[in-house]
Amino acid sequence: MAVQAATGSHSGEIILWSPWLVDAEGKRYRKAAKIIQIHSRPVHALSTVDRFLVSGADDGYIRFFDCKLRLVAWFEVRWIPCRPVHYLPVCLCKLNSSSSTTYDCA
Repeated sequence: MAVQAATGSHSGEIILWSPWLVDAEGKRYRKAAKIIQIHSRPVHALSTVDRFLVSGADDGYIRFFDCKLRLVAWFEVRWIPCRPVHYLPVCLCKLNSSSSTTYDCA
């Protein structure tokens, strides 16, 4: 099973990256597998909490997604003073090798 990674963008998107690929010269690389617009301002926090992917952005919202990136909860937190967090790739969930559309969220 392959592990995907996710990053946040300055334009408010979450980018899901492919599992590691290898080119003809043997160099490993990843490519953007899916780009989802989820915030209207830069994403400054992206992490996992239990089985959820959690994002926070300059638009004042914190959003919780399940392993299929379905929005399950969101909070408006404009009153909490905080500083931006640097972007960090996070493990989202494992892609089941038997199908490109099923996920193992263990």
